[in-house]
Amino acid sequence: MWGISCTNFSPAEIETPNRDLVKHADEFLTDPESGWEVFLEPEAIQLLSFWCRTPQQMRRFIRIILNAKNNLEKEHQALGVKINLGDDTLKPLITKTLRRYFNVLRSNEKHVKDVENYLYGT
Repeated sequence: MWGISCTNFSPAEIETPNRDLVKHADEFLTDPESGWEVFLEPEAIQLLSFWCRTPQQMRRFIRIILNAKNNLEKEHQALGVKINLGDDTLKPLITKTLRRYFNVLRSNEKHVKDVENYLYGT
């Protein structure tokens, strides 16, 4: 076994690789050669990297966006609504929405108590 499990390292030792993964997430999450490409444009992933401290936090943000999309499709299933988050016209809108979301959190103008719920609604 390689011994790479996070349980083999202290939180301080894990912090450096976490920072590196978050900093470079736009490079590996949007690489079509890897066989897996996230629906966000590199600019949106970079924006997430400014606000997230760990890869797990980034995945949580992405999961919340996907859950919101899936639930919206379920609510409008009778109408046959399908949302393609990878659509090139939708990607910049997602980035713009994330910027508005983080601006609200930063300014605290709406006194957001549950940031995950607010992301889901946004």
